[in-house]
Amino acid sequence: MAKLGFIGLGVMGSQMVNRLLSKGHSVTGYNRTRAKAQWLVEKGMQWADSPRAVASTSDFIFAMVTNALPSRPSPKVRKECWRASAQARFSST
Repeated sequence: MAKLGFIGLGVMGSQMVNRLLSKGHSVTGYNRTRAKAQWLVEKGMQWADSPRAVASTSDFIFAMVTNALPSRPSPKVRKECWRASAQARFSST
């Protein structure tokens, strides 16, 4: 099974990770505020200290973030993901 990475664990991202964990997936996650993601760590998510750390341990990355351009992850997140050579796909809803 692929190792999944998740950047952004707010209202939507946290529920997606919760669902993935409940189905037995291995998920590594990052959020600007660790305290908001602690319940996912307690459910089995691996914590990463940066987006780059997520990318370096994941086969696929999901980014569910908001910023000045809500439809795209920040340039920092993009750069760190590509630098770590993960299969990053960025899309918006």
